[in-house]
Amino acid sequence: MLLDRYFPHHDFREIHAVPTCASSQAVLHALRKITPADVPLVRTLMGIRSLPALLFGGAPFRSKRHTPFLDQIIGSGFLLLEETKNEVLLGTIGKFWRPSGGLCPEILAAEEFRSFAEPGWAKVGWNFVVEGEGDNRRIRTETRICCTDESSRTLFGFYWWIVRPGSGMIRKSILRALKQQAEKEPGR
Repeated sequence: MLLDRYFPHHDFREIHAVPTCASSQAVLHALRKITPADVPLVRTLMGIRSLPALLFGGAPFRSKRHTPFLDQIIGSGFLLLEETKNEVLLGTIGKFWRPSGGLCPEILAAEEFRSFAEPGWAKVGWNFVVEGEGDNRRIRTETRICCTDESSRTLFGFYWWIVRPGSGMIRKSILRALKQQAEKEPGR
């Protein structure tokens, strides 16, 4: 799994999965196709998460209803780190406990992301992977967070305690939309 190469060790993680009868190709095509209109809960929760940034002069996440969700995530500070025929791996670095999210704008490539170790930051990896075969296939998403020092680990831990329920709801909603879209694809 790509996530293991970028995050062999992590401080926090969250995993969700749904069964599917769709192929890896159909799922990854659906990942590039679904929009916030397909996942209304995500728009609402991301809007709530953006309120502190708006209040403190930062740039809130503004979803575009009919622009593919993956394009918007990449445009909001995530990098497409790597992909295979059955996995897509995204990553970002930030000080998420700050109202603005404090994204690290200097990281522009996967190798820079992988080697980044400056104290005071949290590195996030978020994948979508299709696992298994036939009737035992599932779409799985995992988020791993690696903090670069003890201070960031403490700050992120508090932040994670607050946002984790909403984060889980977002991931579960995306998985349901992916499953629904992928299983409609011809030749699933």
